[in-house]
Amino acid sequence: MVREISWAKNLVIFTRCTDELEREFYLRATARFGWTKAILQHQVDNKSYEKYLLNQTNFGKKLSPELQAQAVLAVKDKYTFDFLELADEHSERELEQALVKNLRRFLSEMGGAFTFIGNQHRLESSTLS
Repeated sequence: MVREISWAKNLVIFTRCTDELEREFYLRATARFGWTKAILQHQVDNKSYEKYLLNQTNFGKKLSPELQAQAVLAVKDKYTFDFLELADEHSERELEQALVKNLRRFLSEMGGAFTFIGNQHRLESSTLS
């Protein structure tokens, strides 16, 4: 796995992560999502590995499929939007405008496996099939 990402990213991981499983997490995520060095550093600073571990649940084993989605939403960790540089108190509209303005950066933070259709784009059931 070390060969799959650049030397600079390996240095970030091996100098900043002490646990072997944490290193493996960041190696795999960087290779899978194509994180830049800056995004990797942000993920390490944001403690994404610890948050990933905290979000591990036994919902699949203990809850019905109908309740699993509700349970995940109930304990879902907040997304980190600090790159938008919004005030602590902001409206949903301000968040939307900042996301659209910084769309490329936002999509990189989410892993790059997304596409932008449009602002306030209506999805209908025929579109989802």
